[in-house]
Amino acid sequence: CRLCGCCSNSKMYDIFDNSKDILEQISFCLPIIILAHDPYPQKVCHSCFHGLEATVRFIKKCVTTDKSFKHSDEVYTRTININRLPLDGPTECEICKIHFTDMNLFDKHIEEHKSELESFI
Repeated sequence: CRLCGCCSNSKMYDIFDNSKDILEQISFCLPIIILAHDPYPQKVCHSCFHGLEATVRFIKKCVTTDKSFKHSDEVYTRTININRLPLDGPTECEICKIHFTDMNLFDKHIEEHKSELESFI
């Protein structure tokens, strides 16, 4: 198995079987690169296949829930007007559309987005 390294007698799934999207799921969840002609196993075991599917569902559910909370919370989506260090005009986060007038707060906010993305890697 390419993911757990075990030699399994259970059903094995070809990573490059496009009907199962295994390669895309691996790329979505894990920081590993798999090439079609590398010398490593090209299959995943039954257990890893189902674990991978569950992980994809879990990540998508968490991201959807987070988006739902942030879009439904008026306080979160309101313009932030804290007067510390003024910018040359207001700045908007392109990810979640929050407006900032303080560059320090904007920088901290962007770092939070980076941390969220890095946690998936």
